[in-house]
Amino acid sequence: MAASAEDEGGRVVGGALGRTWGLCCELLELWVDTELRNLGIGSGLLIKFESHARQRGCKSLYLTTHSYQAPEFYKKHGYEAIASISGYPDGITKYLMLKTEA
Repeated sequence: MAASAEDEGGRVVGGALGRTWGLCCELLELWVDTELRNLGIGSGLLIKFESHARQRGCKSLYLTTHSYQAPEFYKKHGYEAIASISGYPDGITKYLMLKTEA
């Protein structure tokens, strides 16, 4: 399952990739061109990706992210950290995040 964002010229500037299994959907990757971050493109991609998951009947959406990446971004979109793994270099923590649809 995938979602993409293009600029006016049709160049892909962001994407979301994941998979579904039963009622669960895993977001494996979300990226936005570094020059275009903080413009709402990532939020749009996540919303589009989640919409595809709901169309497939998914009720649980989950992902992993590191503390230096985007845990606050995902929290803003309704995800909660349900597990963490510490011990990575430089104090980095990896989070398992979950969003459950009603």
